Amino acid sequence: MTSFRLNGVDYDTASLSAEGQRLVALLNQAHAEQTRLQGQLVLMQAAQQQLLEQLKPLLAAPAPAAAAAGPAVLGEASREIPTTGVQQPEQQPSPLPADMPDAIRAR
Repeated sequence: MTSFRLNGVDYDTASLSAEGQRLVALLNQAHAEQTRLQGQLVLMQAAQQQLLEQLKPLLAAPAPAAAAAGPAVLGEASREIPTTGVQQPEQQPSPLPADMPDAIRAR
């Protein structure tokens, strides 16, 4: 009996239709390929790290960074912060209704 587990429940593949059995086979194949590719990824990452370690001694020393990497500031900044006057509004908002539930009132 061949079975598979889905969401913690075991199912017998023999009880599935041909389409269901085909889908289970594809899922198994996809899982096997994913496992194989994860192994390949680990190997490639290790190889990349080894190649970088071999390359480091062959590289020239890095050039020193320029003193002023960004654009220069020309002129002086203003010593005064511009402001605008604040005026009270001509109309005040209407008061909240007295029967408003406490649950929706701002605190």
